[in-house]
Amino acid sequence: MFKATATQPTSSSSGTTSLPESVGGTPTRRHRWARRGVVAVATTAASLALAVSGAPAAHAAPISGATPWLLLLCKPSDRTPEPHPPSYYRHLIAEHDAVNPTLWDYWWDVSNYNINLFYSGASPKWVTTNRTLANLKTESREQKLQDCMKAAGPDIANPDTYYGLIAVWNVNFTEASDPPKANFGDSGATGTGPVTRTLNNNTKPYAGIVMEPWAMLPSILEHEMGHGYGLEHAFSLGGCGKVDQFGEYCDPYDAMGSYEYSFPQPANGGAAGPGLSAFNLDKLGFIPAARKVELTPSVTPVKVAIRSLSTPSASGYLMVKVPLGDNPDHYYTIEYRRRLGWDAGLNMDGVVIHEVKPDAVKDHTTPLSYEVPRDNWLDAVWSVGENFHNNNPHSVDITVASIDPANNFAVVSISTPAPVPPTTAPTYGSSGSG
Repeated sequence: MFKATATQPTSSSSGTTSLPESVGGTPTRRHRWARRGVVAVATTAASLALAVSGAPAAHAAPISGATPWLLLLCKPSDRTPEPHPPSYYRHLIAEHDAVNPTLWDYWWDVSNYNINLFYSGASPKWVTTNRTLANLKTESREQKLQDCMKAAGPDIANPDTYYGLIAVWNVNFTEASDPPKANFGDSGATGTGPVTRTLNNNTKPYAGIVMEPWAMLPSILEHEMGHGYGLEHAFSLGGCGKVDQFGEYCDPYDAMGSYEYSFPQPANGGAAGPGLSAFNLDKLGFIPAARKVELTPSVTPVKVAIRSLSTPSASGYLMVKVPLGDNPDHYYTIEYRRRLGWDAGLNMDGVVIHEVKPDAVKDHTTPLSYEVPRDNWLDAVWSVGENFHNNNPHSVDITVASIDPANNFAVVSISTPAPVPPTTAPTYGSSGSG
């Protein structure tokens, strides 16, 4: 087992954070977008006065080490098909596969080698519950999980070793004969983070997930396991109409959003990827303090180099944080993504910006991450020469100065525009005597 070591990148006389080691690879692009003007960039080393953020993201619960998951294989009493043998599910969750990477590989890679799924497993056999399919259709997701835990639990040794439980059912909860618009499908997490439950007489916090055959795609499992680790949905500032809450699920650059930018992986059930945004990686403690930088913009532009989250290397910044006002939970994150690894399905290589907002959803107590789109929610990659400008209420300019795929980094310039002088004289009073 190897773990990448993080070292602080050095500043060069050009004012750009230097990234000495080389990482091979040639990016591919499906389309190009019109470029906008590039702002002037300061080139003195003194301009790169960046304060490294040593604190984790607000409301975070960092995770590290082994996080074993257990797949429980369950059947209703009136449905007997078994989609795959237990060995299939055990391989998917508990084993590394260099040819067809598994969920084990996903969390090892995406976490920057912080967590692993050692000691994960699956039920030794499919078990029949005392519930019919009709019963299951009337139950909550939590009750479906409890039914499976009760039936499969007696076959599970050392139940206290598991971090999370995934109840895998052999049939979909919706049938062709169901009424139109019936909503019996119920795959997904049973909450955010572990909840106290009992498995084979062992009571402790377990993360919980329920899965039907239609949902047994790596992309969906990655998303639901993310909830089990404490992550919330990823949003976009551009809506996509997926749910009533504006922008929810609408970030295709984060596994906690949608999986429009997944890639086919038939050996493991279908669509896989993408990775996680810098916000969610930071929230779980997967970005070391030395590999993120906080920069309050000023009139003088400053450049900073960032490594790709898609293929993280041993050194260099992975995340830039740009505060917006006095609320510590309101800021931009800047990251560099490439169509490699778990991000192979992305639409193109480039820089992705997110706005983290503390009060976007009424009565929600934690900040949420919103993809900053260019034209729509499926278009949020900024290329060389392109400039993002926000003037409401905090003036910020973010420009992609350069991209070096051979060495696996992009350089961004960050500034706040200079005040614009007034074009008309102020009025001091109607009498003119003021």
